Amino acid sequence: HNDLWLAMWKVRDDVNTAVLGIHLLNYLISFLKPRSICTVGINNIMIPFWEKIGYTVGELNHYYIVNRNIEKFQLLGDFDGVYNNDHSSRKLNKLVKIKKSNLQSLSSKFGNLFSDKQIPSKSFNYFFNRYLCHPIYEYKVYALASQDELQGLIVFRVASHNSNYALRVVDYYGDSKGLVGVYEELQGLLDVYNAEYIDFYNIGIEEKNLFLGGFIKRDLNNQVIIPNYFEPFEKKNIEIKYAFKCD
Repeated sequence: HNDLWLAMWKVRDDVNTAVLGIHLLNYLISFLKPRSICTVGINNIMIPFWEKIGYTVGELNHYYIVNRNIEKFQLLGDFDGVYNNDHSSRKLNKLVKIKKSNLQSLSSKFGNLFSDKQIPSKSFNYFFNRYLCHPIYEYKVYALASQDELQGLIVFRVASHNSNYALRVVDYYGDSKGLVGVYEELQGLLDVYNAEYIDFYNIGIEEKNLFLGGFIKRDLNNQVIIPNYFEPFEKKNIEIKYAFKCD
């Protein structure tokens, strides 16, 4: 199955052909015949376009966990002092760090995790090449385990500004129940990487399971600033919009 994520889409400024961008998209669809197309980070100007051609448009949810062992923050802004939600103390699942050398050896323990029924479909090769072999960024890949059963993979990247650190969740694959009871493990990671917070933009992951994993949702009523831009750094909240279409 082809599941496509649009990353760069640019028409040259000196080309006067009308709606050339739409022609490019239509060619991509006819050539690759994808099962799904997704794009993240669209601007407000493009929202009517995506809606007009039948895409579902929305805004990513933003969740975070703050390092309870830090009192003075350089990255976070207007922190309200709330480190825990009502279910943060439960400990059910654990994190197991995955290295290049042992990712493939764990394949038999994941059962049906990597299934074509998942949309988008991913594989061990995807995680190995996309994250563990990345030529620029150093990603941290962890398995979520309950007893001897592996329930999912979660990928972090350490972002920094002036020797202050944050853990960014860039991928999660598996049953969202794997996140339940993982708060203490995530607090341990914050200490390992000396990070102020973990944050997680996503859509489609059950909010109940994120809550049971200790995450707090940032919404319009929450004044805490969880920075998204680090290159260059900007201390402000960013709303990220998406569009997708799936047959």
